[in-house]
Amino acid sequence: MDSYGASSLGRIKAIHHDALEWQRLGRVLIERGSHVEPKSAGEWTADLSPVGGRVLGPFAKRGAALAAEVAWLEQHWLPVNCTYSEQGAEHCGDV
Repeated sequence: MDSYGASSLGRIKAIHHDALEWQRLGRVLIERGSHVEPKSAGEWTADLSPVGGRVLGPFAKRGAALAAEVAWLEQHWLPVNCTYSEQGAEHCGDV
């Protein structure tokens, strides 16, 4: 899992990856952030409305829709610019 953000309250936002054992982190709440779906013409879209985004696409290939979905989530949904003080306190975008 390369895409995540953490708040000073210990909450983590992440793009799901099966390699991480989520339950080992504590209480887990997994929610859908988007939908990559086929359209009738054989094209694909990435609907990011569950996290306040828009519909991306259409894309000719599913892989392109998935890549656009991840790129949008990393740029717009995950917190950015986490900084740490010398005392170890963290400051991240809203989580």
